Amino acid sequence: MSDTRRIREVVQRLAGTQGTEGNYPVMCTVLTVDTDALTCTVESVNDGDVYELDNVRLMACVDDGFLLLPVVGSNVIVNKNDRGLPFVEMFSELTNVYVTAPATQFNDGSFGGMVKGTEFLTQTTKLVNLLTAIFDVLTGAPIDEPGNGAPSALQAALNAALAGQQVPDFSNSVNTLITHGQ
Repeated sequence: MSDTRRIREVVQRLAGTQGTEGNYPVMCTVLTVDTDALTCTVESVNDGDVYELDNVRLMACVDDGFLLLPVVGSNVIVNKNDRGLPFVEMFSELTNVYVTAPATQFNDGSFGGMVKGTEFLTQTTKLVNLLTAIFDVLTGAPIDEPGNGAPSALQAALNAALAGQQVPDFSNSVNTLITHGQ
């Protein structure tokens, strides 16, 4: 047992608080992360004694809707308590952040729902293909009017309206660093 712990126990005895629930933050390094069990194994780095803690919870309550996954080798602060239920309360570096609530609102929600990137790109690709086909016909070779053989007045008017316009390119419109599903 470290001197720090011995001193803590003596002070608790003197204060009459020994045996009551206490919380003890411990600086640790993440050794492993178990995403199925929602736990990690850590090694203390500041408590005098170097020791491992297994089954440290990554969520205050299992499946409470907000899961932070630390990077193996990063630092975390683990809250140990007298009931023996350690959990990570602060993270230095994350690999993923999951929000598992049925509905999630960021800020006031006034921007509406989050865009589904893959579906957005599929539909905008269809739009770009459609516009490109129309653009190619209108800016291509002159189309004669049926009956009199004169160049199409509609084609000429649309050609003038399209002068300098470009077909949109949505291929770079999704931030792949932020993903979501269901």
